[in-house]
Amino acid sequence: MEYRELKPDNLYEASSLIWVIFSEFVAPGYSQVGIETFGKFIQPEELEKSLGSGRFFIMGCFDREKLVGVVLMRDFCHVSLLFVDKAYHRRGIAKELFTKAMKRCTQENPKLVEITVNSSLYAVEIYRRLGFEIEGNETTKDGITFVPMKMNIGLRLDEMNEFPSVFGSAVNSTETYRKFALYYDAYVRDFKKDIPLYLNFVREGENVLEVGCGTGRILKQLLDAGCYVTGVDISPDMLFIAREKLAKYISAGKLRILKHNLCIETIPEKFERVFVTFYTFNYLVSQCKRERFIQNIYDILEPSGIIIIDLLYPIAFSNPELDNKWTEKVLLINGYRIKLKDKRTMNGDIEERIQKYTDGNTVDEIITHRSFFTKSYIQEVLLKAGFKDIRFTDGYNIRGFHSLDSGEKEINSFVVIAVK
Repeated sequence: MEYRELKPDNLYEASSLIWVIFSEFVAPGYSQVGIETFGKFIQPEELEKSLGSGRFFIMGCFDREKLVGVVLMRDFCHVSLLFVDKAYHRRGIAKELFTKAMKRCTQENPKLVEITVNSSLYAVEIYRRLGFEIEGNETTKDGITFVPMKMNIGLRLDEMNEFPSVFGSAVNSTETYRKFALYYDAYVRDFKKDIPLYLNFVREGENVLEVGCGTGRILKQLLDAGCYVTGVDISPDMLFIAREKLAKYISAGKLRILKHNLCIETIPEKFERVFVTFYTFNYLVSQCKRERFIQNIYDILEPSGIIIIDLLYPIAFSNPELDNKWTEKVLLINGYRIKLKDKRTMNGDIEERIQKYTDGNTVDEIITHRSFFTKSYIQEVLLKAGFKDIRFTDGYNIRGFHSLDSGEKEINSFVVIAVK
């Protein structure tokens, strides 16, 4: 493949390539006005005017003499468009085009600190993989619907060929979730064992908060049960997927989705039920954060409101032979088979989990840490915050809730319920 800036005599070919890809992948999500607006922008004569203004440049990828990918940059800091021929997808061309374009931008502006893009809904995940973060809400202008995104380019340019295919081990929880929102959605979407338990403790019309709502797996079940629901998570990328899935509930006023960290502050509202789902609490490795988190939930519950927390029992405890051993499974994401290698290693009460996702070309590595808590510890934290009537059940056994017995041991993941 050869990468070079396009000249005026390449613009007809570029316009045709862009239109074909746009029509198949992006246009279905646009109104007719948006399609016409975009079509005018990419006409050869309009592209030539853009280049002539000095504000734009176009980088192209050629397979011999065939143009197979283009990126159009504006003001050396904004991606106006990025398209790759369908037959050349998943070969790293978009990443290489962007890398070369960014190097050109920094040559023109050595003080450049960020690159922006108004991404189509289709391309959000592509830009995430290039290192962009969502910066605002979905917007429509002149019929074109987009999501504003930004990339901080504080990292050295000579590292670009490694980013973001390999993630460093010092990733914190927010950064980790930014990297694998799409993987997470595929990993958990078929998990349903916990849903009957949550539905057993809600009634139609109740105001329910889910903490650690991720991409909306449980939110939808609560909404379909007739609840008014608020979902919070620390990951804007997880929440973006949830908003896309559950847009009709948001429009109907049944659902709010918030980026919020309950370790830091409460929510100015009261709830009848708060569910801390799918091991969210286990990611809090700091004692003071855990106590503040539980206290904040206590403060936003209505009198006699209940909290339910789903808690992890590490796989290395139930199956010691799997400690520090790799397991494998295959996920299907947008029609592509992704292989997941998963290794969990215990260090005292802390589980380090390494997940490697590969499509055969790139490997994305994600490292997380989760704490194991005994039932007696959980009861102690809840009592300290003011909760009462604390009961436990192993797994998601609705009929198994009981007060903690003296000397009771953990044999499985468990759920705790308590009352304000």
